[in-house]
Amino acid sequence: MIYCKQICERLSQQFNTTSLTRPMHFRHTLSNLSKDPKQSIEVYLRSIKHIVDSLASIRTLVPDIDLVQLTLKGFDKIIRPGDHPLLWHQSTHL
Repeated sequence: MIYCKQICERLSQQFNTTSLTRPMHFRHTLSNLSKDPKQSIEVYLRSIKHIVDSLASIRTLVPDIDLVQLTLKGFDKIIRPGDHPLLWHQSTHL
């Protein structure tokens, strides 16, 4: 009977460790994801969706504002500061 208790405790410890590390892993991957210049936007967005869906499957939701910020952050490596639409001057649109 002692062995059964030890096995249950070990499984519980392992499950708890895994349940804590999976969300951390997915969040880390999401926060470090960036769009490769040769990668299509569709592929980049699909990879984000895959991570967000994986987080949702383990009941860890990503707030919309965080998702937008992380998605846009991934474009930083391919957009030069002068090319960023939010930094355009009004005269650029004329």
